[in-house]
Amino acid sequence: MSLGIAFKGPEGIVLAADSRVTLMGQIQLPNQPVTFCPSIYDNATKLLQVKGQDFVGAVTYGVGA
Repeated sequence: MSLGIAFKGPEGIVLAADSRVTLMGQIQLPNQPVTFCPSIYDNATKLLQVKGQDFVGAVTYGVGA
């Protein structure tokens, strides 16, 4: 789950996003069923700034890998 927020205030728009990402890895051992292993990271960049543009930004969410 991702959290992306856009808020319009009297002086502009505020963008915010969480930074947690969960990736699912697969482990295949001989003669065993596939095992899924989650990996959690708390340092993803989901709030982006456009270079050279002070008034343009983006918030991402969902499957980004």
